[in-house]
Amino acid sequence: MDMLTTHLLSFLAGLAAGAGVLYWLLPARRQGSQLIRERDEARNALNHYRDQVDRHFLETADLVNDLTQSYRAVHQHLSQGAHGLCSEAGRRKAAAKNLDAAFEPDTPA
Repeated sequence: MDMLTTHLLSFLAGLAAGAGVLYWLLPARRQGSQLIRERDEARNALNHYRDQVDRHFLETADLVNDLTQSYRAVHQHLSQGAHGLCSEAGRRKAAAKNLDAAFEPDTPA
């Protein structure tokens, strides 16, 4: 065999070997890119979930604050009504009852 034929056969053998290795490696590369894509989707889903949790608890805090303000308004309204509508003796009895209740020991039921 002459030198040109030897080089040509070596080139074709190298080309076939390179094509075989490339064919063997491409599925692993596709799987790797699929794993990266799935990881990114999972990360996006987790971030979306965290945003939902944050919004939920911020809204809950706002609603509890509104509830507290409403409770204070009702308490103030009742207090003003009791002050204006009850007699001095009635207010003293209510205050004494509240103080007595504050110092009574808890009895088991």
